[in-house]
Amino acid sequence: MNDISHDDVRRRTWRRIGWLILVAGVAMVMAWPAIDGRFVGGDDHRLVLDHILVNHPSIAHTVELFGIVHRDLYQPLPLVSFQLEFVVAEWFGLFDASVEQGAWLFHLTNMWLHALNSVLVALVVFRLGRDVQAADSGRRDPSGAEGGRAASDESAWTVAAWVALLFAVHPFQVEVVSWINGRMMLLSTLFALVSMLSFHRWLNRGRYTSAVLCILFTLFCAISKVRAGLPILLWIVAMVSARRLDRRFWSIWLPCAATVAVFVGVNLWSTAAADLFSGGAESLHGPSSVRVLMALAFYFEHFLWPAGLCSYYPTPPHVNFFDSDSIRAAVVALSGLAIIAWFAWRSRACRWAALWFLVGIGDTLPFFPARNILAADRYMYLPIIGLAWFLVTILVAAHNRRRDRGLSTVPRAFGVSLAIVTVCVLIGVSWPIARAYTTPLKKTERITMLFPDVPRVWERLGWSYQRAGDYDRAIQCAKRELVHDAPSVRSGAFQLWGMTEVKQGDAAAGLQHLHQAYTIDQMDGLAAYRLAQAYEELSRYEEALPWFEEAVEKAPQDNPTFRGLASVYRRLERLDDARNTYEKVLANNRFDIEAIIALTELDIEASTLAAYDASERRLLGLLAHMPSNARLTTNLDMIRFLRDEADDAMKLASRAFVALSDGRYQRAVDRVDALCEDRGATLDAREWLLAALKRFGLDRPGIPWTLGLAARLLIADQQFGPARVSIGLFESQCTEDVCRSYAELLRKLLADSEAS
Repeated sequence: MNDISHDDVRRRTWRRIGWLILVAGVAMVMAWPAIDGRFVGGDDHRLVLDHILVNHPSIAHTVELFGIVHRDLYQPLPLVSFQLEFVVAEWFGLFDASVEQGAWLFHLTNMWLHALNSVLVALVVFRLGRDVQAADSGRRDPSGAEGGRAASDESAWTVAAWVALLFAVHPFQVEVVSWINGRMMLLSTLFALVSMLSFHRWLNRGRYTSAVLCILFTLFCAISKVRAGLPILLWIVAMVSARRLDRRFWSIWLPCAATVAVFVGVNLWSTAAADLFSGGAESLHGPSSVRVLMALAFYFEHFLWPAGLCSYYPTPPHVNFFDSDSIRAAVVALSGLAIIAWFAWRSRACRWAALWFLVGIGDTLPFFPARNILAADRYMYLPIIGLAWFLVTILVAAHNRRRDRGLSTVPRAFGVSLAIVTVCVLIGVSWPIARAYTTPLKKTERITMLFPDVPRVWERLGWSYQRAGDYDRAIQCAKRELVHDAPSVRSGAFQLWGMTEVKQGDAAAGLQHLHQAYTIDQMDGLAAYRLAQAYEELSRYEEALPWFEEAVEKAPQDNPTFRGLASVYRRLERLDDARNTYEKVLANNRFDIEAIIALTELDIEASTLAAYDASERRLLGLLAHMPSNARLTTNLDMIRFLRDEADDAMKLASRAFVALSDGRYQRAVDRVDALCEDRGATLDAREWLLAALKRFGLDRPGIPWTLGLAARLLIADQQFGPARVSIGLFESQCTEDVCRSYAELLRKLLADSEAS
């Protein structure tokens, strides 16, 4: 006779469903401030916002994503998820106001994935905990007493529920959820967990559907963010129930392990190809074991006391066994490992939980200095499950032991109240961290606040202030950075100082500080590049040229430097050199739209059929990836019109457009004036240029000269009302003396035309 009724089973089931809903809801609440976030950090732009294959979704682009390495790792599945979000954003017009206004969709997806992962954590830990308890009590026979099994299930569920709740709200999780590119960790963890569930089902029920799903989910995990320890986690699934490693185990485990091994190899190769191993080895000195202990100490401390978390934890460039920081880290890390070992020896559940943590965190520890990062919150997203399982197991076991011995235990109401307070406190700690991920400035401010004495943090904050237009604070940050003696750090500070002064209009002081930066560290290619930028902004192109050429020599793969050099060549009428330089840009990145547009404009200047054909091929190639790009469409229309009807008026109109897009506004004005004053010019040329200016204004708003040139064409075509509106907008958007002079000329032309 069963010891429990169907009503008891139903109530228990609904109670567990309620817990899972609570866990998912709390996970969403923890991450809620992220909904106001933007695209933050370089990878958000490189891999999402500016990635042509991602931001222009199509089946062909999806296929291509699976054939390339993305930066230094192979992770196509998260990029495909970003593609889908771009599709949704386009359907609902989320990017109509601005791209940043639609970033909430990407953050919302991350929040839902974190909530789903929290639920999966409860399910995985419950099944493993139940197996551990069954093995410990010797009740592996399904014909055992229902009442005893029900009590065992309840105990396992209690542990799993609290582990999931801790996973959902721990501040370590904030970075993965709040950072859009945390998608890689979210998806890889999701697929790792469902792979473990499928493997558990396969081992216990032998269903081939579960076997296929386990292999498939392992593959999905590997192409999201490879988890080198996943085969060991699958092995844990088999071992927790003390079952033999029979044919059923090996038939699925071996394909899963082989899949993971292949993608670990792919990612090791791509990381090495990106020179991250060699780069880290050059900048970091001292025993790697010291840094491993420092990382472990960081994780242990911040798991128990999660204060001071942020997106970047600098690695000391020099370490040894006997400095104070190393000794402290060794004491904390070795003490933590000793505690883990002691409890693991006494408890099988603690043993498997500790192994989960060590396996999950092991491949992120700095055994090899691939990056200048000591630790990262995102690295803990999967390993924290092991630590949470370990901690909750100890607390629940201690409570049960006191209860079984008849000793006083924490009253249920007090325990629930304490748990609610703990969850609220953890959420309260998480929210300020999440808000720091909403903008690049806030993220940098938090790092600087936590590590004010680390070299270069003030410089990074200064650049953020400069981009935000807060020049006084930027200069203050540069001065704060000068307390350090390292030449590279001082050079960076003077670069920030000088470029900010140039932005402020103090060219002499800015150039002086930029030259000082170069003198301090002549091996720094950025020092030469920023000198070149400054001279270019001041329209001193002859002086900018040698600095751009030097910067290119020191950074032969940096496309912004090549584009700057090519632009200066164009300004100096060295068109062949400009063309060759843009070709090098395309050799580095065949999707570089600025280089393709510039080459098209050079082809227009050349005015030969061969140049037109070459330009058309380039534009069609890029339009296949960016079919809705207005600039590409405008240039393709221009090329085809010139090739088919290359009269003098059309050439003049196209060259005026090229001058505008290249920033040579006076030349654009001269050519539009010539077009309007040419009595033999066709109306088609002016109409074409007006349409091109309209598309240009939509694609690149904020360039007032588009309105001024449009007004001039409208006056020539006697469209006086629209011309008057364009002149008014031109005056309101451009307050420089040259703009006011041109606006006065336009008003005079308008009055004379209306009078005649």
